[in-house]
Amino acid sequence: MTRMSFSIPPDLAGEVDEVLEALRGEEPRRSAFRLVRLVQALTETGLEAYFLTPVLRMGVNPVARQSVRIGLAAATRAVFPIMKRILESLSDEQLRRLAESLEEMLVDVVEEEAA
Repeated sequence: MTRMSFSIPPDLAGEVDEVLEALRGEEPRRSAFRLVRLVQALTETGLEAYFLTPVLRMGVNPVARQSVRIGLAAATRAVFPIMKRILESLSDEQLRRLAESLEEMLVDVVEEEAA
């Protein structure tokens, strides 16, 4: 299977690990709010990686860059309430399965030092 991925900053990676661990615990629902915030952060990071970063690399004009930023912000604002409602309604078992799905998406990349 071929996958696309994007890098996440170390602090977000640490939050991913903590939330996944909590979701595997005795009371996953206690971590629902953290999960909502995590999914929001991952969504924003992914949208930036897949849309804004390529636009910046292409060297488009400032108006186009700002249009992309506004569009991404609007998309995030539109999707977040739906994600929040769904994530907060999941059962403990569903949250555990979601944790498994998220974990399957994680890829640790070891970067080799330049010689």
